[in-house]
Amino acid sequence: MKSNTTDITDRPTSHFIMIRMIFSMFIIALKKYRSPLQAFKVLKQLNLRKKTIQGITGVPKLFKNGKRYFYELNQPGWPSLAFNRFFENEMNKTIPFDTTGHRLQNVVFAITKRCALKCRHCFEWDRLDTEEKLKFEDLQLILSQVQQLGASVIQISGGEPLERFEDACKLATQALNETDLWLLTSGFGLTFRKAAILKKSGYSGINVSVDHWNEDLHNKFRGNNESFTWAIKAAENADQAGLVLALSLCATREFTTKENLFEYLDLASKLNACFIQILEPRSIGRFSAVDVKLSSSQHKIIKEFYHEVNNKKRYRHLPTIIYHGSYQRTHGCLGAANRYFYSDSEGNVHACPFCQDSPGNILETPLENLLDQLEKSGCHLFKSYAD
Repeated sequence: MKSNTTDITDRPTSHFIMIRMIFSMFIIALKKYRSPLQAFKVLKQLNLRKKTIQGITGVPKLFKNGKRYFYELNQPGWPSLAFNRFFENEMNKTIPFDTTGHRLQNVVFAITKRCALKCRHCFEWDRLDTEEKLKFEDLQLILSQVQQLGASVIQISGGEPLERFEDACKLATQALNETDLWLLTSGFGLTFRKAAILKKSGYSGINVSVDHWNEDLHNKFRGNNESFTWAIKAAENADQAGLVLALSLCATREFTTKENLFEYLDLASKLNACFIQILEPRSIGRFSAVDVKLSSSQHKIIKEFYHEVNNKKRYRHLPTIIYHGSYQRTHGCLGAANRYFYSDSEGNVHACPFCQDSPGNILETPLENLLDQLEKSGCHLFKSYAD
């Protein structure tokens, strides 16, 4: 089911919009560096970084949502104050003009332990459905702290964040305009009415977990016979309500074949998704005692799929693929407070949802101190991203 709320632009339009976008970035750089040469230098370096992280060699696909354009899942749409803040922070990381403190870009923020599903890969498994620790006032405090440190994208997760739907909406209404908010969800219970309220509250997009194109295999992985139906309905409702739609896939050993990836791409296209985020399974949470690592040949399959769909002309009309494993292996991880971190359902901070060894709790220790410790310890699996 296609909608008119989010559409991919053709190549000439994308090229024109990218020129305008780069010009706006140049103006930001000029204000910060007071030098055209320095502004050009930082934009050149940012362009090289974009190609490294996104695996895109030419003009990226642009998805128009309302009056804004999106080309990367973890970046705010343009034009917006959030977009300006994001690239101001990236410029500062590239050629520093302010070294007074951390400049976060992205935070994954769990607001609940509740969930109706029993997913095989759940990284909150040990905390799931235990006593809720975070009151709404705690959620407000965490939101305020991460925004003060520059976060331009905040991803609200759980558990299942729809279990605290009213709180999720209230948080969005209190967020600064310099931040894009996304909801990470299984889709369980996301009616059109709720999707429309999320949009009205201020959410930019929604990331629905769909772990197989095959209904039965998805339901088995998620531990609920209605999971696939709800995920697909949630994706349709979100798109119709005007939210930017992404799908998130945990690519297991059983799933990872070229055939499955292209079947999944077809499903995502039919749902009018803009992005597909491919995550590798990790031995954390419910998978903690299981060897779930993909083989090198499977890494290669995903990487080739990622580059092919993002760059070849015949896939120009299809969703953009996000595959963190590709740049993590070559350039390092963006987590561990380099650019993002994970706040779990009790307020403990971690390098990311899949690297959990917390130095402390946001509600008990100043966040700046915790981020210092995260940066020192780094990612457990990969080196820190080389700026």
